[in-house]
Amino acid sequence: MVSTMAVARTTTCCALAVSVVTLFAGCARRPREGGAAASETGGREPASGAPRQKPGPAGPGGGRDASAGTPGVFLVNREYKRTESRILIRRVVGPTRARLDFAAFDANMLFHDPKGCSPRPPERKVPLAALHFGVLEASSLCDRIDQTPLTEEEKGSPMSWLPMSEYLVMWNDQLAAGLADAGAAVPAETWNDGDVYADYQEITRAYLHEADGAAEMWVRVEFKPWVGFLSGVDDEDGDGYREIYGRFRAGLVDEAVVERLGGEYWRATLDREAIAKWAFDLATEWYPRFNTELVDARKMKTWPNDKVRADLGEELAALPKAKPTIAMVSQVTSTRFLYLVLYVDP
Repeated sequence: MVSTMAVARTTTCCALAVSVVTLFAGCARRPREGGAAASETGGREPASGAPRQKPGPAGPGGGRDASAGTPGVFLVNREYKRTESRILIRRVVGPTRARLDFAAFDANMLFHDPKGCSPRPPERKVPLAALHFGVLEASSLCDRIDQTPLTEEEKGSPMSWLPMSEYLVMWNDQLAAGLADAGAAVPAETWNDGDVYADYQEITRAYLHEADGAAEMWVRVEFKPWVGFLSGVDDEDGDGYREIYGRFRAGLVDEAVVERLGGEYWRATLDREAIAKWAFDLATEWYPRFNTELVDARKMKTWPNDKVRADLGEELAALPKAKPTIAMVSQVTSTRFLYLVLYVDP
């Protein structure tokens, strides 16, 4: 299964072409080494033109949530709501692969289906203790992140699950096999109605935790808003998605995987060419499902242009004046366009 996943992504990236390129305004300098230290701005004016102050993390439902951000990734449009908004604006300071992936994927409104589903619920409510999906330690299951043994630093350093797991598969599909299979087991559960077209739940975030000298991986599992048959599970950050936390069973995460995540994926900063390739690959990957394209702001006198301003209206109030480093538009229906805008500050 893992090898098929890797081949599918490679085939998609090679077969599709996106005719526009990103703008790298303010990214002429090569990013400094050491992604972890780059998360502190020191009060300097970001080269990207994003706000000077260092904003605190904000929950995707619009409220504040200490678990909502990762170091170096900041939400710019603070009123953003993943179930309603049409634009997600984030600033990335010290662009590592982990930070770019988190900025693009986490709580992105692009993955929210406003239609929802109406499955046949189980005869009884499903309790928290039963939500292990065969891969999480039942004794570790928690309704809130503060109930986990994660340290404050670990809680504030999540990785976005989907791009992280794809990254690992492309790196070494054999070493990533256990993790990929475990991740697939969570959405595979269809409860009392297997005819529903969408996944009931999925892993959205991963956390590395050190316990007694050994590395553990904890994950956040989110349930779609239309999953209403759970007991003892609430919506921690008010974004419309209930969530739980749990630890993968021993043996599912290879030690080399942990080293790779804590090393290159988390710490290695990307130069402008690598960022451009990341953005191109992402738009190419999203194109078949969301009709996503990159916006070539360099060829526009102004961006956003009048069409975008008319479409988004007041949702653009938080947009910095400088042109973005990366902008993507996805036409999800004939009349509905969704925007991902990133300001990348080396």
